[in-house]
Amino acid sequence: MDAPARTFAVTLSALAIVTIALALLFHAGDGSYIDKVRALPKDEVACRASHGTWMLYNESGHFACSIVTRDGGHHCITSRDCQGVCLAAHTSRNSTGATVCSNEVLVLGCVDEANGSRTHRMCRDG
Repeated sequence: MDAPARTFAVTLSALAIVTIALALLFHAGDGSYIDKVRALPKDEVACRASHGTWMLYNESGHFACSIVTRDGGHHCITSRDCQGVCLAAHTSRNSTGATVCSNEVLVLGCVDEANGSRTHRMCRDG
C-alpha cells in the first residue's frame, strides 16, 4: 500500500471511531432520562402497584405516575447516576453548589439537566 492510500485508510478509520463515539455520547446524554420517563406506569393500577401517586399533570386532563426516588439529593454527574434526572447546580430546581438527583422520576416543568461538565435545559409537561 502506498503512502497516500495508507493515509486515507488511517483517516477513514479515525473518522469511523469519532462517529461512533459521538453517537454514543448523544444517546447517553438524552436517552437515559427519556427512557426512565417512558418506563413509568401508564395507568393508575400499575402506578399504585409501583408505590407511585397517580396525578393530574396538566390542564387538558392527562394523568401521570409520580414515583419518589430513593436517591433524591445524592450527588450525580449525569442522569445515568440517578433514578430520575441529575439536576445542575445553582439553578431554580437545585440551589445547592453540587449536582444532585431529583426527588421524583418525572420532573415537570423546565430543569437544567447535568451531563458531566455540560448542562442541558429541558422542559417537560408530562
